[in-house]
Amino acid sequence: MKVKYALILLFIMFAAVSFSASVPLDVSIGEETIKVNNCNPSGGPALYHIRFYISNPYDVAMSVNYSYYDFATAMMVDGGRACTVPLHQSTYCTADVPVRLGNTGDGNTTLQLQLTASFMNNMTETRSKTFNITLLHFATSSEKNIESIISSSEARLTNVSLAVSSVCDDDICCGMGAPKSDVETARFLLTEARRKVETCEFSGALSDAISASALVSHAQGSYEEMLRKCNVVLELYKNARSNISKANSTLYAKAACGANVSESRNELAQAIYYYGESAKKIEADAYEEAQTLLLKALASANASMNKSGECPPSSLQPPLVTQPLPQQPQAPSAPQSDMLSKFIGALGYVVIAAIIIVVGAALYISFGKKWLEGGEAIRAEPGIPPSASGKAEELTVDHSKIDREFEEWLKQTESAEKEKRYKKGK
Repeated sequence: MKVKYALILLFIMFAAVSFSASVPLDVSIGEETIKVNNCNPSGGPALYHIRFYISNPYDVAMSVNYSYYDFATAMMVDGGRACTVPLHQSTYCTADVPVRLGNTGDGNTTLQLQLTASFMNNMTETRSKTFNITLLHFATSSEKNIESIISSSEARLTNVSLAVSSVCDDDICCGMGAPKSDVETARFLLTEARRKVETCEFSGALSDAISASALVSHAQGSYEEMLRKCNVVLELYKNARSNISKANSTLYAKAACGANVSESRNELAQAIYYYGESAKKIEADAYEEAQTLLLKALASANASMNKSGECPPSSLQPPLVTQPLPQQPQAPSAPQSDMLSKFIGALGYVVIAAIIIVVGAALYISFGKKWLEGGEAIRAEPGIPPSASGKAEELTVDHSKIDREFEEWLKQTESAEKEKRYKKGK
C-alpha cells in the first residue's frame, strides 16, 4: 500500500515538472541596439557584455546557457553558461559576446543571441529564446591605418602584375621570374593581411601588409631593370626571325631553279637551332645567353643566303622563241610563203612562154596564108628577090630555141632567188 502511494506521488511530481516546462521562458534584454567597434583598438575582438533579466517559475533550479553569431566564422558559437537561476526566483545574467567585424568599415548589422534554459533534475528538458540585437559598428583608427597600407599595396601590386605579364613579342615572352615571384608572394601576404583584419588580428595583419608593400617595391625595381635587357633581346629575336624567314624563302627559290643549296641548308638549320634555344633562354631570363645565341642565329641566316649557289643561266632567263637557222644553200628549207612565190613565178614564166608560142603561131598562120593565095612572098632579107619557082617557101619557127632560152632564163631567175634567200637567212 505504501509503495502504491509513493508511485502516485512520484508521478504527480513529474507531471508538475512537465507542466511547468511548457511555460514560455521569461527573459528580457535591456538594450537591443548597441554601439560597438569592429575590433578592439589594440587588436583582438571587441568584447561586449549583454545583460538580461530572467525568471525561473519552476520547482527546480534552471541553468542558462547562451550562443551567439560569430561574424568572422559566419557560425553560431557556444558562449557557455551565463548563470543559474534558483527555483521560483528571478535574476540578472550577463552574456559576454566577442565582436569581430574587421574589414567591414562603418555600418550596422544584426547579432543573434540565443538563451537556452535547462533544468537541473532533467538536463534534456530545455527552453530557449532568441534575440536579434542591432549593432552599430565603427572602424577604429588602428584598423583604418592597416586598411590604408593594404589598399595601397594592392593597387601597386595590380599595376606591377599587369606589367610583368605583358612583356612579349608574338609567341615569346620574357620570363620576369624574379618580379613575378615577388608579386605572387606579395599577393599571398595581402590576402593574409585582410583575413587577419577580419578576425581583428591587427599585429599579424600589419606585419603582412608591410612585408607585402616591400615586396611590391622590390618587384617594381627588378621589373624595370629586367625590362631594359628584355627589350634588347626581343628586338634581336624579331630580327632573327625575319632573317631566317628571308633565308628560307631564298633557299626555296634557288633550290627550285636547280641551284646548289646544300651548304646554305646547313647554315639555315644552325640558325633555326640558335633561334629556338634563344627562346628558352628568354623565358628563363638568361638575357645575356639569349643575346649571344641570337647573334649567332643572325650570322648563320646571313651566311645561308651568301653561300647559296646561283641558278643556271637557262633557268634565270625565259625561253626564247627563235627561227631555225638556215641550211646550206644547196639544200634550203623554204617556208610555205617562199614555195608559193616560187609557184607564182614559174606560172608567170609558163604564161610568157605560151604568149610567145601563140604570137609565133599567129605570125606563121598569117604569112603562110598570104603565100598560098599568091601574094607577095616575104623576103628573108632586103634586096633578095623571091624564088623563081613560083612556089611559096614554108615559114619555119624554131620552137626548141625558144624553149631553151626560156629554160635558161628560168634557171637564172631561180638561182638569183635562192641566193637572195640564203643571204637573208644569214
